[in-house]
Amino acid sequence: MAINQEKFDQLIEDLKNNRPNPRIRDGKANLFDMDLNDTDIEKLCEVLESNTTVRELDLSQNNIGPKGAKALADTLHKKVKNGTEKLVCLDLRLNHIGSQGTAAIANALFDSQKVEKIELYGNNICKNGTKPCDKGIEATGQLLLHNSSLIYLDISSTGINAESIEPIAKALGVNTTLQCLSISYNKIGAKGITKIAEALKKNRQSSALKYIYIDETCQDHQKEKENEAIRTLATATYLLQNIDHSGTISIADDQEIQAQRQWLESTYKNLHTETTETTNDGEETNIDREETTIKEITIRASSPAGRMAAIKSRRNKLFKLAKLRNAPPNITQPGANQQDTLQPNNPEPDAKQPRNPKRLSRRL
Repeated sequence: MAINQEKFDQLIEDLKNNRPNPRIRDGKANLFDMDLNDTDIEKLCEVLESNTTVRELDLSQNNIGPKGAKALADTLHKKVKNGTEKLVCLDLRLNHIGSQGTAAIANALFDSQKVEKIELYGNNICKNGTKPCDKGIEATGQLLLHNSSLIYLDISSTGINAESIEPIAKALGVNTTLQCLSISYNKIGAKGITKIAEALKKNRQSSALKYIYIDETCQDHQKEKENEAIRTLATATYLLQNIDHSGTISIADDQEIQAQRQWLESTYKNLHTETTETTNDGEETNIDREETTIKEITIRASSPAGRMAAIKSRRNKLFKLAKLRNAPPNITQPGANQQDTLQPNNPEPDAKQPRNPKRLSRRL
């Protein structure tokens, strides 16, 4: 579909003045399949920098290359840096941004507190899985390590293989917010699936991953290895509700898998929380799966009120965690006196203990 220059110019003018347009509705800019090239994207970025209404940007099925992706990344980075970012969803499917363009987008969104969904399906990030993809995939892995708002990432059909998936797998071993990952139509094989599974095992307590799509990632002669890798993945964390795969194994009907998943759920379910509290500003803050240890509490919240509310709501779960690790909990809340330190099952030294009636009878 060739671009209609008149309509594109009108769209640019409407974006500049925050006016409605047939392709801009309810905060979503639907600019898909417009045959936009790098030059068009540069024009678009000039007005996006000052726009305050677009929350979802769909640029799929265009002719955007590394240069256009870099221009878009610069604009996004400026908005993140000056605190005017609004973008929640970025759709760049079926373009040609390559490894350099992917790295630019990922680096621009490191510190974003708004972006939740990034779609890169069909971009040639890794051409035939070769070395030049390292920059783009490394940056994507770093994005998962640093960003705390992203919940959906689609890197399907981007040329990733078992070696280049390493940065993504490593990040999954630490990430606590991503809920959906699509890596279908990449030749990562059973080896790549196993890398992801092993990383998730290390992050069982804090991982939020619920859906993973690995369809058509193994060759036909790897079916047995693929099934074994899927078994490992299915028992990596109980939160994984759906694994879309091309293997011959049925996760729902496999009794061994289900037994392990039940054990995981009974062991780790109480350690996962999604608590919504109200801050001083009257806004709701989602305190999502904070990393909790016996000696310290690490909480991410937007206000002191939210932080203290999260600490109070997790106190009981710390006891369960301590019991699970066979270690006595001894946690002091921030700002609390030493006398308020929680020491269950340890009575105060001055408290009088009731005498054993059997011992009294023996003495008499």
